Amino acid sequence: MEIREQAERLLRGVKKFILCAVDSDGYPTAKAVLPSKRRESLDKMFFVTNTHSDYVKNIIRDKKASVYFFNPILFKGCLLKGEMMVCNDLSIKAKLWKNSYKSAYPNSEQTYNDPDFCVLEFRAIHGRYYSMFKTADFDI
Repeated sequence: MEIREQAERLLRGVKKFILCAVDSDGYPTAKAVLPSKRRESLDKMFFVTNTHSDYVKNIIRDKKASVYFFNPILFKGCLLKGEMMVCNDLSIKAKLWKNSYKSAYPNSEQTYNDPDFCVLEFRAIHGRYYSMFKTADFDI
């Protein structure tokens, strides 16, 4: 099986994601997030967070980001490098909204229109897949 195929298979089954960005001092920062309902491919991923978070401020200032997802039981992981941006497309925000999010947002009657409900879109350009004590790089 091709490396990219293995990474995409891992993507569809994992429950742990770490997002990384560069802060205003030039240091990498990391943020653990839950997986999105929409996991189509390695090319484009969506994540939800709070608009007011430091992570979103970092992404607005510098789009360079990475996403790491892994399965600790199988000892497999994939690091993707690319660009992250705030997605304001209401149709995408509506698709990613879960009713369980209502408790996290003070204006929950607005659902996905809540100003603090932020969708991040990640576009990968390069990947590194890890499995069985070996790594393999691949381009997106």
